[in-house]
This record gives sequence, structure tokens and C-alpha cells, in this order.
Amino acid sequence: MQQKGRYVAAQSIHLYDDLGNGYLFNIYPIGTHFNAVPAVYVWTRPVQAAWHVIYVGQTDDIERRLNTCRAQHNCLSCAERQGATHFMIHQESNERRRFEIEAGIRRRYDPPCNKQ
Repeated sequence: MQQKGRYVAAQSIHLYDDLGNGYLFNIYPIGTHFNAVPAVYVWTRPVQAAWHVIYVGQTDDIERRLNTCRAQHNCLSCAERQGATHFMIHQESNERRRFEIEAGIRRRYDPPCNKQ
């Protein structure tokens, strides 16, 4: 994952879907700028030695979704209330796979801001 600016991934973590498939996510502070790449993303915050999954989504342009259009994001106020401080990013170019990964991770972690 290439990002703009001076940030590098704080760390990486595997998230798992409801079938047990693991996906490597890089973790960045909110406000990190990225190149326009497709990805599955998670809004999160640290909790002791773990990460709280607050919202899971997918996009064809991670920079536009998380930064340029962040104020228009329908879960922004929920994520802020939940204390989101970081993004987890898993780059995936195949749109069908992004939707599958997103859905499986939602089913496993039941993020509070994905509730409709």
C-alpha cells in the first residue's frame, strides 16, 4: 500500500471473516493520505492490546473515501462517537472480492456503526 506523506503503517494485523479466512490489514492514523487504490477499510481504535472494529467498508478509491469525501461518509458521526482513531486498510482490486471480504468481516465482528 502506498501512502502519501510521511506516515508508514503503525502495524499490521490479520482480521478474519466469518468463515475463518484471514486478511492482512495495515493500520494508519486517521488523516493519513493514500494513493487512489481500491481497498477494504475499517475504522478502529485501540483497546488495551487489541483493536475495536467500529465500521467496515469497501471502496474503489481509498483516498477519496477516507479523506476527500470523509465529511460525506454516512458513518462518520457514529465512528467519531465510538472514538475511531485509526484506519485499517486491505488493498483489493477485485470489486466482488472487496464486497465478500467486507461482508464476512462484518458478520464476524458485528461493528456498531454498520448497523442499519
